[in-house]
Amino acid sequence: MGKTDAKGAVETIPPFYAGAYAESSDGLDWYRPILNRYEHRGSNKNSLVGGYEYVYSHVALPEGHPWKYMRPNYPPGHKKHLFIQVSQDGFDWERTTEKPVVERVCDSHTLLAGGWDPSIGRYVGYFRPDWTGETYPGRTVGRSTSPDGIHWSELQTILVPDDADPVGTEFYSFYVFPYEGQYIGIMNVLHLDRQCRDLAQQVPTGQEQTMDVQLFTSRDGILWDRQNNRGLVLPLGPDGSWDDRYLYATSLVTLTDRIRLYYGGSNARHHLGDLEKLGATDESGRKYEFAAGIAEYRLDGFACLTPQFRNEMGVAETAPFRLDGERILLNADASNGEVRAEVCDREGRTLSGFSLDDSAPIVCDSTGATLRWKDRCSLAEHRDRDVRLRIELRGRSRLFAIRVR
Repeated sequence: MGKTDAKGAVETIPPFYAGAYAESSDGLDWYRPILNRYEHRGSNKNSLVGGYEYVYSHVALPEGHPWKYMRPNYPPGHKKHLFIQVSQDGFDWERTTEKPVVERVCDSHTLLAGGWDPSIGRYVGYFRPDWTGETYPGRTVGRSTSPDGIHWSELQTILVPDDADPVGTEFYSFYVFPYEGQYIGIMNVLHLDRQCRDLAQQVPTGQEQTMDVQLFTSRDGILWDRQNNRGLVLPLGPDGSWDDRYLYATSLVTLTDRIRLYYGGSNARHHLGDLEKLGATDESGRKYEFAAGIAEYRLDGFACLTPQFRNEMGVAETAPFRLDGERILLNADASNGEVRAEVCDREGRTLSGFSLDDSAPIVCDSTGATLRWKDRCSLAEHRDRDVRLRIELRGRSRLFAIRVR
């Protein structure tokens, strides 16, 4: 592989990982324009934008920053050293410093979505510490921050598999996204065998050398909770499908009424024997391949409240919050039940005219159902007041989120 410069000369570099560029108007149908930037297999008629180094997902920075894009960089020849690259166009990149910004790392690194965390006034990275260290004999997640993209704090290990995880569990890579005042973490989890052999089992079977995806949440980006009883936010595909052995989720995109999770998938294991067969077929005629996929979730659909038993009623009451709008909207599915709500003052006393008896039941599935009380929905008279919301759920109704507008 080589890069074509402005004069048409080609710089030859050894083949390694390569980045490619694609565009889409809807996030579903993609095309790869011919960029004529890198030579590959004797031609530069391709969409390649980089190669010969470990490059990871870049983030678009907010306006007002010195650069438009930023990404971690872990190049060959710099073992255990991490650099940060920046760009104004997403095609041409340079390092923020010629010296490593973090040392004692392995591969697989990410930046907080958006790069910059305004709540602490720093860039935030989630990097993989050198896993031969003292904390855990496997892949873990560390965190480092920077005020300027050049000077980064010492790497702090923040996430390590524990005794409740099956033997052989490793945290492969971690993608973090700010979401409604907290942080959502998408963890790609690798499952080794019970001897923790990596890449080199003779004949992997079952869950050995597979990777799936779990959900983490945090209020500060440092202390994390593992959700859904450590269940999967993205499980492997059915046996025989294109993504039945390997998943690598990278991008969480929030739309008006849904959330999309973009991921790479494969029917090859994280195993040298399988990886060497990519493009070939196995004994049954199935081709080993990688591809990109999308998983879709309901807006705010990471968790919900629902009655414990179908025919019983459940009641949820919020902590006091400032009513900074005039209407309250619920993201709820009440198509097999109903939801009512009342508004209370800070001490829990029901406000006149906004009781459960006055509440018009929600009996539909909506990501933004407006709460109504008899013939009104406006809470303008109580705006900027501290209130509580008491919600009654019946049947198989589910409550996902509450919004004020």
